[in-house]
Amino acid sequence: MKKLIPLFLLFVFCKPANAQEVIYEINTPDFFDSDGDGYGDLNGVSQKLDYLLQFGVTSIMLSPIYQSYNGYTNSFEEVDKTQGTWGDYKSLLKAVHLRRMKLYQDVSLEYISRKHEWFTKAVDNPQSKYADYIYYNKEKQTKEQLDSNVTDNQSKAVAVNLNNAEVLAYFIKILSKLADMDGDGTFKDGVDGFRILETAHDTTAPEIKNKSKETFWKPLIANLKKVNPEGIVFVSQNKNTPASEWLITANADRIYANGINKAIATLDKEKIITAADSAFTNTPENKKQVVFFKEQAANENEIVSINNISERKVAAALNILLGGVPSIYYGQETGDSWQTPRNKQNEQMVSEGQVQNNNSLWNFYKQLVNLRRRQPAVGLGSFKNVDNSAKGVISFIRQRDNDKVLVVINLSDTEQPVTITDNSLHLNKLQLLMGSANYNFRRGGRTIIVPPYWVQVWKVL
Repeated sequence: MKKLIPLFLLFVFCKPANAQEVIYEINTPDFFDSDGDGYGDLNGVSQKLDYLLQFGVTSIMLSPIYQSYNGYTNSFEEVDKTQGTWGDYKSLLKAVHLRRMKLYQDVSLEYISRKHEWFTKAVDNPQSKYADYIYYNKEKQTKEQLDSNVTDNQSKAVAVNLNNAEVLAYFIKILSKLADMDGDGTFKDGVDGFRILETAHDTTAPEIKNKSKETFWKPLIANLKKVNPEGIVFVSQNKNTPASEWLITANADRIYANGINKAIATLDKEKIITAADSAFTNTPENKKQVVFFKEQAANENEIVSINNISERKVAAALNILLGGVPSIYYGQETGDSWQTPRNKQNEQMVSEGQVQNNNSLWNFYKQLVNLRRRQPAVGLGSFKNVDNSAKGVISFIRQRDNDKVLVVINLSDTEQPVTITDNSLHLNKLQLLMGSANYNFRRGGRTIIVPPYWVQVWKVL
């Protein structure tokens, strides 16, 4: 009977990864260690796909797989040996697609490590074919100059010359291979898209930074779309780069909503409304914001932290319900994100206590994810702030066509009386989707008492 369970799960839980998407971000070395060597690996990700499927995840964002040193790529031809092999990667892709999930791949192209052959063969050798693959701002191409002009002072990473046509052609070839591993044009064995990790030459190469969206990223993305027209390109952009440069100039599909992330970390009503309005209003048609939050975020020159479980539940509700495409960092659903990798002796992604406790953070996340996938207005609808009388309570509508959902979240640690002051919203017929029937609008009334850090969601009938 046990052998039938995985097949049963595929039929019960598998739904196509579609617009009502929920992304789960995995940093592979910190995820699940399948062989006990102390490093999370690709086989470890494969072993935990059914957990993610049952949790409601539709897509995985996988950290860079290429062989690296000190966080930067040594070779774009090889998988980092601590993570596995190309065979392991292909097996993971097959397992993901069998479950009708998607896999997106992180790529970092703007810098390489000092062990990459472009660096080792170009240092002190202006005649090398790789001499122009690396960024220089003076004529003399020596190791000393690279130290002072081409590298980040902390990591000593080497900047790639994005103005070089051969560099562009190389990356088109490398990423096209990931998109269609066997070259047969079906994409079943390839990744479903890429996330560009922008480090952006902010100080070392401003002339490249200013041109690269038009001369490098736009043609790269266009060529990837030729390989797989359904492939999606994400950007985790540098804070100084306007979203429009990526979404319009470079024609990327999705961008990470850094402003919303920072606002969520403050749990400040006005900042969250302002950030959401700005992000969603300024997103071009057919493009999307990826909404996420980190327990710590830099905001106005200070680090703002979300610490206790009540605050994390509120942040989770904002992450999943505000709009765009929600992304959950590995471990956030259990409150232990980016911890020591789990080894094969510790099979559980989540403790039995959290599963059995209806008030646990894990069950709260699962409820939110299921709500998003059940309700088209939450998964696909627009965002609109709803004015109310309480300083510490945010209320908003998610709407798709005639399908409308009202969300009320108490961002504070005190009980709040809330009056919906937007009289255009009719509250006479509401169906509770999440929360408690003990907290509801009285018939004909527009005021509700909301407990501390409470989330109520209704379908507007």
